[in-house]
Amino acid sequence: MLKETHKNTTKLDGLLYQKKSYKQITTYLDKHWKKSNAHSILKINKLLNDPASNITATLITGASGKGLTTYYATKLLQSSGYKVGAFCSPHVTHYNERLLINNQQISNKLFTKFANEVLSIIHTHKIDASSKDILTAVSLLLFKHESVDVAFIEQAEYINYDPIAVYQPSIIAITKIIRRKNTSTLAMQNNIFSSIKAKRYVIAAEPSKILLQKIVNETTKKEAIWIVPIRKLAPLPYPYGQLHGRCAALAERIAQTYAQYINKNKQTVSLISTEKKQRGRPRTSSKKQEAAPCLKKFWQEQLITIPYRFQIIKNPKSTIILDNAHVIDELENLFLGIRLLNYQNPFKKVFLIFGCQDQYIDEQLFLKNLQYLFKTVSGQVAFCKTVTTIGEQVGKSWNPSFIIKNIANTKIKASSYDDFSSAYKAIEKELDDPSSLLVITGSQKIISQYLEQSQ
Repeated sequence: MLKETHKNTTKLDGLLYQKKSYKQITTYLDKHWKKSNAHSILKINKLLNDPASNITATLITGASGKGLTTYYATKLLQSSGYKVGAFCSPHVTHYNERLLINNQQISNKLFTKFANEVLSIIHTHKIDASSKDILTAVSLLLFKHESVDVAFIEQAEYINYDPIAVYQPSIIAITKIIRRKNTSTLAMQNNIFSSIKAKRYVIAAEPSKILLQKIVNETTKKEAIWIVPIRKLAPLPYPYGQLHGRCAALAERIAQTYAQYINKNKQTVSLISTEKKQRGRPRTSSKKQEAAPCLKKFWQEQLITIPYRFQIIKNPKSTIILDNAHVIDELENLFLGIRLLNYQNPFKKVFLIFGCQDQYIDEQLFLKNLQYLFKTVSGQVAFCKTVTTIGEQVGKSWNPSFIIKNIANTKIKASSYDDFSSAYKAIEKELDDPSSLLVITGSQKIISQYLEQSQ
């Protein structure tokens, strides 16, 4: 973990503020999740002497793949000598997970220091700040303190105001504008488009040609700079190339754009370099002679997966996959990964524990994908209710009995449970062979419930 390098002796306006412990801060944050507004974060930023204006930022937006894109782009830039910060969302067990320097979670001590500085300002000036406002302000202080070359900021809110708007990103990277239950694609699209500003670089990995053209048109209309997408220059190890290739390709393009057009003064290695004065697709000769060999070696040497994104864990009783997929596109990707692993080394049996929030999953579409999965693998599913993750604006848990009724006419063996603990205990009794696979997925919260259960 990143550790504090010096003590904080700042006093604000001469007014007393009782510093809080790490636990007191997290308890405070748990209780203050609410809708944010532009006034609060702008005032806090001003009182902090406007660090947002002096941080070179890249906005990572879109409905899925933001965490992977941020992770890969950080690795690429770090390997070229840059110091990279990241403000991510959500967290699984600790708030610190949202704040990273070179992909390292910051320490409790450092988090406590900056959080107290922000809370002191809020107390002194009587600012009605949400938890997301506070965390955004903490990220500003952290990136300023660490003198990062670039900070990746993930957009988490697509309906209400997101305090990360205080940042002034030089690059806007769009992953995917995808399907979500009860969410308008047009509303999400317009929210994402609102982040595009004049003279900013815009990159996208949207697979839909229609939506991609809309992004191009919006970029041109707002006089931003369109960066032509490129295919993956070097493959990721199996099966991650098929699962995460699009995110890795976007990360490569982000790193190239930053190194060539944003921070021109720093010497970079050939890993993320392309030919000088070249905009758009690299020439075939350039890809073969320069970028591809370096990138191929890079991807072979790196940890390709990150926690809870198709994370594979081996133990004596079974192989376990943890994946926080919670929308249908992510679940389709997860099921593809299961099939790919099964092709490579067939599993004796596949067990799936699934719990999600009602607003995210279209049950009929999910069931269709589940049926396709169990055509190629043998196994059973345990559906369970889950609970709301603090800090995430999500609705109530889905009702697993609904899908049990719909699954009755299929050949899939399935059961429903009132909570994750009951589902896990039932499935755990069946795990007696290392060639079996247990998949836990459906939400961020179900992952944290598994981690608590397995301790």
